[in-house]
Amino acid sequence: MRWFDEVGTRYNNGNEYNLFVGNIRTEALATLTDEEKNDAELSAILAAYVPQGRGGRGGGAGFAGAGARGRGATPPATQPAPAPHAFVKNWKMDDLLPALADVSKARNFERGRAAYAVAQCSACHKMAGTDAAGGVGPDLTAVASRFQRRDILESIIEPSKVISEQFANTTFRTKDDTIEGHIVEETADTIIVQPNALKPDHVTIKKADVTARALSKISPMPENLVDILSRDEILDLIAYLEAGGSPDHPDFRRE
Repeated sequence: MRWFDEVGTRYNNGNEYNLFVGNIRTEALATLTDEEKNDAELSAILAAYVPQGRGGRGGGAGFAGAGARGRGATPPATQPAPAPHAFVKNWKMDDLLPALADVSKARNFERGRAAYAVAQCSACHKMAGTDAAGGVGPDLTAVASRFQRRDILESIIEPSKVISEQFANTTFRTKDDTIEGHIVEETADTIIVQPNALKPDHVTIKKADVTARALSKISPMPENLVDILSRDEILDLIAYLEAGGSPDHPDFRRE
């Protein structure tokens, strides 16, 4: 909890947690001997394991809620579904770079939070103070402690320019098809993949059918998500991200 205090952001249980647990499990399974794999008691324990990334994400959400309440955090605010937005512009980095300094000048918190919903950020990312369950993307609550303002804009406008291997999609070639998506679960015999980050549908692939696999060079985050936002809405969105979802951040001060 000390880290959150030092960087001045609120506690939130990130999406990375379940990915780390899944990676630990996969690496642990790879070390098992044949004798251990045939051990009845150990097999029963492994069979009872339910990945938190599937279903309702109960364990992760409960841990996040308990931690936040313990720190006196504001309960997540349930927000109504955003109204449909029409196309505004195919935004490029050069369109917005000159305006980044304006992110610090009396931005609109409510408009930034609405832009976060309209651009579908909550479908894949958690944010403290909201009811966003998140999905396959990283927790954005403390994104400003790791990235500069320009980097945040670039990740929105050009999501495939820099892709973390931890969140990259994987391309699988099978005997009959090519499937690309986020790995939700991997066992000794099967791989469960989510092809579209904005949809909950999963595909199960038999490992015996896989002929090749590689990390995708295309980000699971779609391009052009902010093309339905105005210039000021995008700047407010960046301020909202920079603030970790807090209305008390200096970016929103009017004086």
